Amino acid sequence: WGGAPAVAASFDTVGQNQGTGTWNSGDYYSGGGSGHMASFNVITPLAGLKRRAESAGIRVHASPTDNTAAAAQAASRADVTFVVVGTTSGEALDRETLRLDGEADALVAAVAAAAKRTIVLVHAPGAVVMPWRDEVDGILVMFLGGQETGNSWADVVFGDTAPSGRLPLAMPAVEWTEIRPGAGLVIDYSEGMRTSYRNTAVQPAYPFGHGLTYAVFEYGEPAVVDCAEEPRCGQPLASSGPCKVCLRIAVHNAGGATSGARAVPQLYLELPKAAGHPAPMLKGFRSTAVLAPGASEDITFALRERDVSYYSVAAQGWTKAEGIATAHIGESSADIRRSLTLCLGAAPPCDGAGAVGVGGGGGDRRLDGNDFSASFVVLPGAVVPLAPR
Repeated sequence: WGGAPAVAASFDTVGQNQGTGTWNSGDYYSGGGSGHMASFNVITPLAGLKRRAESAGIRVHASPTDNTAAAAQAASRADVTFVVVGTTSGEALDRETLRLDGEADALVAAVAAAAKRTIVLVHAPGAVVMPWRDEVDGILVMFLGGQETGNSWADVVFGDTAPSGRLPLAMPAVEWTEIRPGAGLVIDYSEGMRTSYRNTAVQPAYPFGHGLTYAVFEYGEPAVVDCAEEPRCGQPLASSGPCKVCLRIAVHNAGGATSGARAVPQLYLELPKAAGHPAPMLKGFRSTAVLAPGASEDITFALRERDVSYYSVAAQGWTKAEGIATAHIGESSADIRRSLTLCLGAAPPCDGAGAVGVGGGGGDRRLDGNDFSASFVVLPGAVVPLAPR
């Protein structure tokens, strides 16, 4: 293994002895500031991986420093090399760059040139750039994993647990695209709604919602179902209204890890042009149970009034969308597997469009209006594999 894993020390109320920096800078296991979680027993990546490897009879060559020559030498002796890199952030302390700490990029490049196979394990509080991503065989991101970091890495890379994390942001290909960061007190948010996956002009290194696991999932055809069958629709939510339409789709594990894995289907809703949205918007995501190879599970997405509405600046409020909408379901914002065209509101805007009516009365159910505004959450310790090769 190469790299220098941080060692998180116990928290000191006067601001000393907290990881690698001052009290508010944190460490690679927990962010700095008032949200810092101190631990007296951090399992480092090297400790966790070494313990698991040796239990399987695997010899470990370690280079726990930032010295590129020593790391390359250790890598040349190994069948598989893990490089541990990272960066951190703290309270009221912005990161000055999206690059990893120290000379991490040079370290990864040196190891990749010497190793038979190179896997990079990244600790980060948010987006980072990885200029070496096409030179390595695999990348995993843990974000801030807490005291069991080392054991978590070991569970995933040795296949004891299939990862199920998904990116809650888009990993950028470069430091900046259209808008340079600035230190001024006045900031012009010229991008409007075109941020992250909603900016189709920007090609990220890894898209929003992306994440791999040790299985391949296939998706059936989505269909509109009666929301009365969905337990989550039992009562309206004050902020988002009652359920208006429910979509069901079958997810099938087509093969992979013998112990099974979880899929995380995501629904992105493309509203009519009047909404002014630059791209389909995330409206929900669900995690399946651990599915063994060959197993399937039906997943239901419940859309409420807020989900099929858009904010009107002119009206200074939410407006129910009417017309043709499309529900896109897939593995990420860039990996859409199935789509279903819906008709929102009254019938005339959809006549002859071949859309599924989902609101109104009788058998022709048309969606008349808004759901929870869902967002991705990857819990501390969740590992997001980005790129095997």
